[in-house]
Amino acid sequence: MRRSRDEGIEFFETPSSSESYFLTIFGIGLGKHIDELVEKTNCQVLLLADISLELLYHSLETYDWRKLFESFHENDRIVQILIDEVPENLCGSIMMMLRTINPCSVDGFTFFTHYDSPAFSKAISLLNSEAFLVLSGMGHLFDEVLMMKNAHGNLFSGESRVYFRPEERLRDVPAFVVASGPSLDKDIQFIKDNSERAIIISCGSALRPLMVNGVVPDFQIEIENIHVLPIIAQVAEEHDVSPVCLIAASTVENGVEQYFNNVIYYFRNSLSPFHIFCDSERYCLKYPSPIVLNGGLSFAQEVGFRNIYFFGTDLGVKNPEKHHSKDTYHYTAENPILDEQVCDIPFQGNIGGQCFTSMAFRWSLNFLINAIKEFQNSRCYFNCSDGILIDGAQPQPANSLSFPKFEGGKNRVAEKIVENFPVYTKKKFHSAWSDQRIGEEIGKFIDSIEECFSETSSYLEKKYLKNLMKLLPPNPDNTRISPNPYVDAMATTFRGTVYMLTLILEYYLKRVAEPEMAKRLEAIAREEFAARLGYIRRKALEELGNISELAERGILPASVNLDDAFEVNGGQSEEQPQIIFR
Repeated sequence: MRRSRDEGIEFFETPSSSESYFLTIFGIGLGKHIDELVEKTNCQVLLLADISLELLYHSLETYDWRKLFESFHENDRIVQILIDEVPENLCGSIMMMLRTINPCSVDGFTFFTHYDSPAFSKAISLLNSEAFLVLSGMGHLFDEVLMMKNAHGNLFSGESRVYFRPEERLRDVPAFVVASGPSLDKDIQFIKDNSERAIIISCGSALRPLMVNGVVPDFQIEIENIHVLPIIAQVAEEHDVSPVCLIAASTVENGVEQYFNNVIYYFRNSLSPFHIFCDSERYCLKYPSPIVLNGGLSFAQEVGFRNIYFFGTDLGVKNPEKHHSKDTYHYTAENPILDEQVCDIPFQGNIGGQCFTSMAFRWSLNFLINAIKEFQNSRCYFNCSDGILIDGAQPQPANSLSFPKFEGGKNRVAEKIVENFPVYTKKKFHSAWSDQRIGEEIGKFIDSIEECFSETSSYLEKKYLKNLMKLLPPNPDNTRISPNPYVDAMATTFRGTVYMLTLILEYYLKRVAEPEMAKRLEAIAREEFAARLGYIRRKALEELGNISELAERGILPASVNLDDAFEVNGGQSEEQPQIIFR
């Protein structure tokens, strides 16, 4: 952008033409409006949405569908038809289309409403409020490299135990899934009084409030790759957490394991280490993210608890001043790691009233609801929290509950869950990881990305984006074990960073005020892309190319440092790009 300004390239605030990679038409009608809109937008992806098959049926007599399909097929374009009267389904399908086909071109996404419908209006409203989810969770080079190094460190010894999803076996013992929302304080005594009558699953920062109040959880769930160690260390300074079994992502920061007698690592199938270290999807929790609460629920479901109770799972606030339980590190640490959640979205409360939630919490809620739906025929869910309503979990004030005592005590229940989890052996580790292979694959992968950009005659033509999506699939099938694990690992490692570079290029190309200057912007972009891709190649090789060699010599890998990856001389941009739908 600095170079563009120096050369006098000016930009509009909004796209300078009506072209749009994605076009959604709400209402098929008799089809007479379709061709004009396709021509006007020059769309590469067309979604035709309607609430009934009736008009589609009538359009067969008035519109040449064959011509449309053949035209799209000849030009490697996509056309889809969606019939659904549920607004949430319409919105979800459109967002999935944007995310899975080409998230780099969501800016300028265009929709056209052919006729009024409450379903269309609601779907459009949902799109506007939840559009951020299209680009959520795509990863970033810093995170992926860090997680690869953490997973290497956690598994290298050949002695670590890993989660392996058991066969379905329902347990009638109640499970308390405990998060650190502010409403935990009102239920902490109830949890303590019933701590020998239920399995306690602590999620992230809920560990300290539980321990401070005399509750030793059976399991501690962690999903993050950073900031876990200082939080655990703070609790361990004051309380003995060694009896707690830690269930942590394989990507958790090294050193956390020292505080626990039992540590079980699980894999997350959306992250780069999964492709390299996993040879069975059963090493993964199904729904462990985006926040640790999701991991806690996923663990409770998969090990077979029939009745699951939520405590402190507020996913928002009623009082902005009280954002967590009073005993969490947020209020006690000298330099707390703050979540910085801006809870300004009104939402129905679980036990009456109104709560306020955030975009990130809404994202987590969507995953919670999907996880509950998958198991709802064989599980019962009760939400005892005074936070937001969770569909599928019955609102249930804790003071109305009572539980019988365990026969023979509950410790054996937790032991039986853990005892069959396998060891990730040294042989298994070495069959998965090779420093030399990692270095070779990084080089080959970046070569292919560079080729995609350098061989494109003009970025104004969108063929390069289609080639890029083949190299970096936005939504790979992470439920299968890949026949090319290193290729998929590289795609996951670099995907988010390359997407963001490409999205920025697409954004400004659409806004060049003088068309003749677009070529100059392309020339600048080619040089900048080459420099950035060269940088991430070098950094990835530096960080990952010899970590087994260092580990064999007892040298812990240094912390990942990619802070200067996208340093901008002269400070930050005065304005942040604002992606628009129109």
